Amino acid sequence: MAQNVATLLVCLVMLLLAQGYARPSYIDLGLVLAVLGPAGTLVYARLFADELAADPPTARVTYAMTVLSAAAPPLVVLPLCVATGPGRSLVKLLVIGVLLTAGNAISGRAVSGRTPLPREAHDG
Repeated sequence: MAQNVATLLVCLVMLLLAQGYARPSYIDLGLVLAVLGPAGTLVYARLFADELAADPPTARVTYAMTVLSAAAPPLVVLPLCVATGPGRSLVKLLVIGVLLTAGNAISGRAVSGRTPLPREAHDG
């Protein structure tokens, strides 16, 4: 859960820095984080599946993380889209927003235990 939130916050800070300092290359860093962050969370969830099953996160923490991961990207990305105007950066910002929202929702479900992690054929 901590990695999920850290990825979300760092990615959003990169997007704000890109706009504040007029550095479009920071948007590319945000795009990389939006892709790799949830994937890293899924890897950790797979590695620690037994520990997560024995001591799952509380429903309150899971709910807070779900709300944060669903609300924060649109609150930051949409105003940045308006400030950026039409162009390539706008498309990147929209893709980042979708990746952050969907990726954090999927990896949050995997960590919370609501969706069982797939076992490989030789495990079963």
